[in-house]
Amino acid sequence: MSRRGVRAARPASPLALAFALVLVLILISSAACERPGNRSVQELYPKHCARCHGADGRGNPVQVGRYPNLDLTRSQARGAGARAFVYRRIAEGYGPMPGFSKKLSRQEIERLADYSLELGAAAPAGR
Repeated sequence: MSRRGVRAARPASPLALAFALVLVLILISSAACERPGNRSVQELYPKHCARCHGADGRGNPVQVGRYPNLDLTRSQARGAGARAFVYRRIAEGYGPMPGFSKKLSRQEIERLADYSLELGAAAPAGR
């Protein structure tokens, strides 16, 4: 003990410092991978959209009868303003669809909006 009754701090061991450094590096690298804005449509759509809209955009067969707008391939959102409309639906939600503006970055919502419009454009005629 020192004169004032307070113990002097012991220096950390090299092993403890190395462990702390590795832990910090792991946390930084995992945070960088999950940072909004970096995720691709191939990662986002299955995680946030496919449950209701289906893997191919045609809607979950169990729910599409009740909610026909789940079928993105038949969406009437085309032409001028369609991208802004789809973006707003994804960001704010509508009806039973939740909004994703708090979970996804602006860039990720834009990617999903573009992808949703591509699903509709790629649908065969006469379906």
